[in-house]
Amino acid sequence: MPKAISSHPRSWAHSGVPAPCAGPDGAALSDAALSQGPRTSPLCVVLLHASREDVHFLRRILAYNARGFQTLRVARIEQVKRLLADHDVSAVICERDLHPGTWLDVLAALEAAPNPPLLIVTSSHVEEELWADVIHRGGFDILMKPFEAEEVLRVVGSASRAWEQGRTQRAHG
Repeated sequence: MPKAISSHPRSWAHSGVPAPCAGPDGAALSDAALSQGPRTSPLCVVLLHASREDVHFLRRILAYNARGFQTLRVARIEQVKRLLADHDVSAVICERDLHPGTWLDVLAALEAAPNPPLLIVTSSHVEEELWADVIHRGGFDILMKPFEAEEVLRVVGSASRAWEQGRTQRAHG
């Protein structure tokens, strides 16, 4: 049976779980933190979410698995753009509706990156049209709320593997 993960900062160091890039309280990275230099990890996932509860839950799921995804939380689309200049990011998870903007604005920002991460959109409503639109426009997949740990790991794991394969192909071809 897996050990429970505490959100207390000291417990991350002793749990064998990679510490999240921002504080365990789900606080977004500040502009100053984004400019502290490159942090590369092919398993880095950016969370663009307003809900601290969603971010905290996603971090716990993503950190406590065999791949040990590292997560960065940002509050604005502009921060995603700056982050991609200095960080290898395999996936971005964002809400369908952002304030300001939508997932389409995030997708446009990702497409401009030299090594674009894959986009995963979250929604509270089962919308077949949204899923079809995300896939048709070049996003990777959607995750429905409330999040289920197995589904989050399946989707993010698949996105990260696809991103790694694409990066390898771009490097050799």
